[in-house]
Parts: sequence; C-alpha cells; structure tokens
Amino acid sequence: MKLCIDMVLRSSSSISLVRRLSSPSSVPSHVRIGPSVRNLLALYGLEATVVPASGPKNVLLKTDLLKYIDQKCLKPLGMDKLLQSASTHDRQSSSVSSKPQQQQQPQPVSQLTSRQTRGTKFFDVEVTGMRRTIAKRLTSSKTNIPHAYMTSTCCVDSLQRLRSTMKQEGQSVSLNDMIIKTTAVSLRKVSQVNGIWDESRSCMQIHPTVDISIAVATDSGLITPIIKSADILSVVEINQRVKDLAERARMNKLKPEEFQGGSFSISNLGMFGISHFTAVINPPQAAILAVGGIKVAVSVDEKPTQAIDLTLSFDSRCIDEETAAKFMSCLAEIISNPTMGVV
Repeated sequence: MKLCIDMVLRSSSSISLVRRLSSPSSVPSHVRIGPSVRNLLALYGLEATVVPASGPKNVLLKTDLLKYIDQKCLKPLGMDKLLQSASTHDRQSSSVSSKPQQQQQPQPVSQLTSRQTRGTKFFDVEVTGMRRTIAKRLTSSKTNIPHAYMTSTCCVDSLQRLRSTMKQEGQSVSLNDMIIKTTAVSLRKVSQVNGIWDESRSCMQIHPTVDISIAVATDSGLITPIIKSADILSVVEINQRVKDLAERARMNKLKPEEFQGGSFSISNLGMFGISHFTAVINPPQAAILAVGGIKVAVSVDEKPTQAIDLTLSFDSRCIDEETAAKFMSCLAEIISNPTMGVV
C-alpha cells in the first residue's frame, strides 16, 4: 500500500493537487489532524469524520488512517478524480470566502455614527524648543540613570503652627518655602545626596553649596530656577527668591546661570491636589524630591494629624539605599521639629 501511495505522489502535478485538496479550510474546525493525515485524506477522497480517531483529545493519527485504508482495501484516486475534486474544492472555497467580504464592506462615511467618528479626529501640536529639550533630557534620564525611590510620610503639624506664628508676626511664607528650607538643611547634614554625577569620570561630585532647583511650570514648558545657598537663607528670603524667580521664569526673563546647574531638585504638586508621585531625576543631579499635598493621617497616639508624602528619586550609581534613608530620616526629623534649622 505504501508503494502505491508513493507512486501516486511522485508526480509533481499530483503533489500540487493533493496540497490544494488538503488545505486546512477543507477540514472541519473541530477535527484535529496533522498535514500528513490531510494529504492522505485528499489522496483517497475521504472525510476525516468517517475515520475512527484514537489519538489524545480525539486527534486523528496517521496510523488510524492507514489502518482504515487497509481494512477497507481502498486505493488512491486517479488523476481524473483528483482534478474533479480539486475543481469542486476551489469553487466551494471561493463561494465561502466571498461571503465575509460582503459582510465586512465598510460603511459609507455618511452612515457612520458620531460615536464611531469621534475618536478618529486628531491634530498636531507644535512643540517648542524648550519642550524638545525637556523631552530629550527626560528620555536620557530615564534611559541612562538607574532610578531608585524612597518614600516617607511626614507630619507637618509643627510646620503649620510655625507658619501661623510667623504670619502673625508679619512674615508670610508658604509650606513650600518651608519644605525648601528643611530640605536644604538636610542636604547640609547629609552632603552625600547634594551633588551631581560626572559621566566623564564615572564618579559623583559633592557640591560645596546647597543650590536647590525648583520646578516651575510655564507656557513653553517646565523650567527649574535655582535657589542658591538655600541652607543659609531664612525662610522669608527663600520666599522672596522663589516669587521673583517664578515670576521671571514665566516671563522668560531668567538668565542662564539662574536655571542651569544646581545640586538638588524639588518638584511640588501638592497645590494641584496630588497626594503622591515620583519625579524624574534632573541630570546631571543625583536626586530629586517629589512633594505631595497635605492629607489627614493618624498619629501613633491615634490622633488626627496633617501629613505629606515625600518621595526621593535618586541615582543608585552614587547614592545607596542607606544614604538615601539617612537623608529622608533627617528630613522627617527636621520637619517634625522645625526649630532645629528652619528658623
């Protein structure tokens, strides 16, 4: 029997006809068979459903088909029969394939509902030179800097009381000003966080002064003016410099030295109702602090308190987890007891 099969398949025309008849579309979808079984079914003009299957999950095996052919003493179809079967198979395939095409014809634009067309309209927004620079720097930062993160929830009740006291004395400052001051004092105490990464030498450079970059949103993009020597400035002086730099930043009147450089960055989104977020490091700086908004929390003695989430993003090439934790612990301690360095 095998010799007979080989003789029929030896002809190139027979092979082409058998392949046309044994396409996957010629077998019901619920019948599981392999390509060799398909070829034999086409060669003998058999339906897969009439042959008993013994394979796992009702798979029709080649041995099942050979056994069936042997029991029934079947012979391969001749060339005429193969041509007739191939012609019938082609007509059936073309009629079946034409139906989905008729069903899938696109609707005219006039018949589309507003819901279907609503998401298809878009327009380009011209990107400013500043936004291109920001995109380039942020992409470089997230691609080349191994970011690590550390979050601390700090009680700000003491800061708020101090702020109220200063306001009564005629010194109006914001919570953001106080966060800048407490961060500057913490950077002076934990100087390993106050620096930049030197790519050419593959080392960290510790800054001799605490120069804090603050993120300011403008119409053309985000810019980071610098509060220089923030650790030796009073909160009132920081408040005045923040207002001046932010106003001139929005008017695009900053000098290059007023926004280029810095040893550490702070991004505060608490005024927008954001409770927690992570910021992207501003290269070549080694860290940035993300400040969330005030939220109500429960203290250790089960009393309501005001708290904020502070998240440090740091470059793990030059700041390890122990140093980052030391800095965050120092910052939380000064925030809870602002007389240690704020005033």
